[in-house]
Amino acid sequence: MKYYTLKRSEMTQVQTTNEHVKRRKKGSDQQFKCQFINPINHRKCGLQVRKGMKYCFAHLNKVEHDKNAETKVFRINKKGEKIGRVRCPLDPSHTVWADRLKNHLGKCNAVRAKREEKERQKTCAWFDLNCNVKGEICGDMKLGDESVDKQEFKLFIDKTLRKYDDFFGDKPELMLDQVRYQEGLEERSEEITNKKHFIQQSSLIGQLVKHKLFDKSNLYVEFGCGRAEFSRYLNLALYKSASDQGVQNNVGTKFLMIDRDRPRMKMDKKIIEDIREIDNKNLPVVHRLKVDIKDLQLAKAIDLCGSADVEKNESKTNYVGISKHLCGVATDLTLRCLINSVEQEKKAEHPEYQFKGFLVAMCCRHCCYYPWLLRESKDFLKDNFDIDSTNFKYIRKMCPWATSGTYHKGNDDGSEHFSGLTLVEREKVGLKMRRIIDASRCFAMKSIWI
Repeated sequence: MKYYTLKRSEMTQVQTTNEHVKRRKKGSDQQFKCQFINPINHRKCGLQVRKGMKYCFAHLNKVEHDKNAETKVFRINKKGEKIGRVRCPLDPSHTVWADRLKNHLGKCNAVRAKREEKERQKTCAWFDLNCNVKGEICGDMKLGDESVDKQEFKLFIDKTLRKYDDFFGDKPELMLDQVRYQEGLEERSEEITNKKHFIQQSSLIGQLVKHKLFDKSNLYVEFGCGRAEFSRYLNLALYKSASDQGVQNNVGTKFLMIDRDRPRMKMDKKIIEDIREIDNKNLPVVHRLKVDIKDLQLAKAIDLCGSADVEKNESKTNYVGISKHLCGVATDLTLRCLINSVEQEKKAEHPEYQFKGFLVAMCCRHCCYYPWLLRESKDFLKDNFDIDSTNFKYIRKMCPWATSGTYHKGNDDGSEHFSGLTLVEREKVGLKMRRIIDASRCFAMKSIWI
């Protein structure tokens, strides 16, 4: 075998050349990328396009200045025929080659979703389509797509701010006492550099402790769980606390994960593996359901997951709803789901479980959907702020002002914005609009359960 060596200067030259090739390749790839920019998050599509095209097939019919862009795309088949693209009749958000449409209709994702929906209705007792939004509008929510009259919008801002000052005074946020809980989370704290999520998790766990919802014998239902990272570290804190206090209840903590997607790198197995060294006999039990919250019958899901395994004449199993950042409309759907579950619990002759409480870190108020708000929330908004289905879109558009600010160079006198408000003023308005929505939810839950 022959070995070759390079001098340091030659190695530097080779490395520089390779970096130059990578940069040149990366730059050349950009001209074959789709030029569509999402108007909501301003992100660019990364899909490749055919030579001579600006947009990928998924975004051809979303280009505002060219609604019929897909008609300009064609190919020549083996017979010399000109084949164009047509919109899928099942889901108009994408296009397909005209000669492959028949085959596509049998395997379109829209068809698969409907098949899966029908199969669940037959086989899953906990699945009931739209069970938590019965009697309400179910369709396209058109989040962020409503057209607004800027003059009317400006008048609405002035009127709502006056009503806000009369109702709340100068309190833009509904503040909670900051509680930090770190028992059992020390290792987690040391191994990470960005502690943002850790601080949020420990604060939520601290709130559970403060409000007496922190108990190893509870069933914890995490809504919108994603990877279930919050449940994992809550589980560590529960077992560490029980171990330190010498509590021997001979039961493993139960978790029910609810999410409509199947994310990668789930932590379901890690929730169990984390506890083997602490308590190998009473390991946690984890169940995960892939379901939209609007279709979930929580009472039946709890039964099927074996949470209520207590014997007769013993105490009931408490279940606690939790979530770290439950996006917009999902918060209202979860409240509806819990209310329906409690109603079913009351109808049961000998319920083996009972609702104990719900803790959620709310976010994304701009994604709220007026028809799915609780009736009491709608009454609160109408009676105190004159907000109904016709003008709710305005408050929803103002909520992001609190979190999605734009960096301005120089003086920001508000002249660039239709409202005439500066960036700082818009941020304060956004906080107040968030407070209004949160207060309506709080009022609704107190009206129902107190």
